[in-house]
Amino acid sequence: MFKRLVPVNKQNHKGWKIKRLENFHFAGNIHIASLVAHEFGRAAGSMPIVFLEDKENDMYRPVSLLGFEEGENLFVNKDSGQWEPGYIPAIIRRYPFSLSRSNEEGVFNILVDEECGLLSKTEGDPLFKDDGELAELMENVQRYLGELHQMNEFTNKFCSYLKQQGLFVPLQIRIPHGNGARDITGCFRVDEDKLNGLPDAVFLEMRNQRYLSVIYAHLVSLQQVDRLIRLRQARYPQEAQAAQQAQNPAGPGAPESQAGAGAPANDATAGGAAAAGPAAAQAAANEPAPEGNGGDADAPGGFDPTEGPRGA
Repeated sequence: MFKRLVPVNKQNHKGWKIKRLENFHFAGNIHIASLVAHEFGRAAGSMPIVFLEDKENDMYRPVSLLGFEEGENLFVNKDSGQWEPGYIPAIIRRYPFSLSRSNEEGVFNILVDEECGLLSKTEGDPLFKDDGELAELMENVQRYLGELHQMNEFTNKFCSYLKQQGLFVPLQIRIPHGNGARDITGCFRVDEDKLNGLPDAVFLEMRNQRYLSVIYAHLVSLQQVDRLIRLRQARYPQEAQAAQQAQNPAGPGAPESQAGAGAPANDATAGGAAAAGPAAAQAAANEPAPEGNGGDADAPGGFDPTEGPRGA
């Protein structure tokens, strides 16, 4: 998604302005997007929320599943670049801004993608005032990304706690593929049976930490795997037709075959979900960021720093 991230500073960016996004083509090849826990409640109605294992840092990270293949975002129209109706993950809404740690303890730098095509000398909102101080937009961006960093810290603690309780289990789904089906693996979900079997004291602690609503939003979101399959079938109608013929080879007038003939029902309908595959780990390492226009696809995209981060 990002091409050339550089720190925002007055030496290089005074006199520059930034335009609003008109489409989401820049995210058309993003098949997963990192989330903070505060987004789960709103994202759950649009897309599956799953977890990826970060073995290098011995932790799990939550992501929204946007496609089944690397480089495939089923929510972005390939022609218009518009987002399918529903939630837009914060990490995508924040574009072209990001946040990185500096060499100084507790200090972060705001970054901008200089090749985003949105920077201009004549159009948009200024990054700096004439006196070199941050313009209102950048002050809002600074506050906004700072708040999201705090949300990310909460999310890391949430995932660490679930890991300590042994609640993560592998998951998989089977999607129609050619004349048959294909298993997709590599992600994790919360085991609802293990959750319900926790001691009362642990369950009460999770409630007090405000973890339960996040967990239940994740579990509810797994039903959206079926929506993702429908989006894929709409994008690849020949593949969908082949899968239908495999299920009912006798023709449209014949009785439907048993589920085993094609892709079986998704684990998501029984508490499972889809997996993005091992290639998803790199994208999950990106630090999540703000939602912009509330995160809903009812208006053109673009980072809106006038709104603070809003969660579940």
